[in-house]
Formats: sequence, C-alpha cells, structure tokens
Amino acid sequence: MGFNFWKYATFAIAGVILVGIGVLIGKVVNGQKDIAFRNDTNSLNIQNAELNRSSSNPSLVTKGSKPANMSNSTPKPVATAASNAATLDPQKNVSPQTETPMVGVSAALSEKLLRDKIQNESKGRIKLINFSKTNGQELNILGMSLYKVEYNGQIVFLEDCLWGNFRLILGQGYEWKGDFNIYESRLPSIMGMPPPETHETGIKGKTKDLKGNLLLEKTEKGWREATGL
Repeated sequence: MGFNFWKYATFAIAGVILVGIGVLIGKVVNGQKDIAFRNDTNSLNIQNAELNRSSSNPSLVTKGSKPANMSNSTPKPVATAASNAATLDPQKNVSPQTETPMVGVSAALSEKLLRDKIQNESKGRIKLINFSKTNGQELNILGMSLYKVEYNGQIVFLEDCLWGNFRLILGQGYEWKGDFNIYESRLPSIMGMPPPETHETGIKGKTKDLKGNLLLEKTEKGWREATGL
C-alpha cells in the first residue's frame, strides 16, 4: 500500500504541476492577444482621426495617404496660347503682314499737275473742271523713277481753238497723244490721203470728256511731268 500511495501521490503532484503550467501558458497567450488587440484598436483610432482631419481640411494629407478625390493619373497640361500656336498649320501660323502701300503720287497732286499742264499748254484757253485718278503704276526707265497716272477728266473750252495732237494709226484712226497744245491750223491732206496727224476743234463753252495718262518723273523737288520720252 505504501508503494501505491507514493505512486498516486507522484501522479497527483505531476498533474497539479502540469495544470499550473497550462494555466500560466494560457495567461501568457491571453496577455499577448490582449496587447495585440489594443495595438490594433489604437492604430484604427489613429487612422480614423487622420481621415477626419483630412475630410475637414483637404489641404492636410498625412504621409502615405491620398485624398479620396485625387486621381492616380498624371494631370493634363493646361493649353496656352503658345502651345495652341505651335499646333497650327505652319502655312496658317504666319503673322499677318501689312501690305506696303505703293509710294506714288496722290490723286490731289495728280490733279494739280494735270491742271498746270493744261493751263500752260493751252495758254489759258482750256480748263480742267473734273478729275478722278483711276490707277497708278511705278516705272523705272533708264534709271529714272517714273509714275504713270491713269485718269478720267473733263475740260471746258474758254475760247474757240484747235487743240491736241491726234496721230493717225493705220486701221484704227486717230489717237490722242495726251497733250493740250494749241495749233493755228490743220495739216492738209496729200493726194487725198489723210494727214499723219490732226487737231480737234474746241468751241467756247463746250465740254469734253477725257480718258488719258499722265507720265511723271521724280526729282529732288518732287514730282513733275516727264518730257522727252
């Protein structure tokens, strides 16, 4: 019986020890779980606090977090006038160029020069009463700067006269050469043939419409009628 007592006593003590060890291990495990749970809870509370701060003030963004309204895509560049100009058709992306006006003779100056020409050549017997410049052209002949004025005009005869040089062009008749010279008489015909040039009769008080050219040359003192060409 003594042998059996000690045998059972040994087993009982060993069982108590094992139970104690099991209880101790259980407490340790439960303690670790409790610490992990508390850490998770604290981390969750911190994240919630950060989200609340971000939602209340979008400018505050915690490190490693992104606002809900921020996209991962790269922002598109804002179009500018320079970038738009660079994409234009090269043929169209050209600065408009202002056409340089022709450096010529004004209508007012053209009228004055023609009026003076008529006065001088007709010796005061013809007067210019209407004038309009219809066109102009710059010319360069033998190094001379010339300007041809095309005009429509109207003259009135202050006296009876023979005026103007009209030259004969075969097959076309007589053509006015643009002068206002006064002549005493016409050339006679030869053997029934019309003379190579003639003049028109101007009747006092009558008017005549003209369409002609005025050739001007440029000098140091300005424009004047070109003669001898």
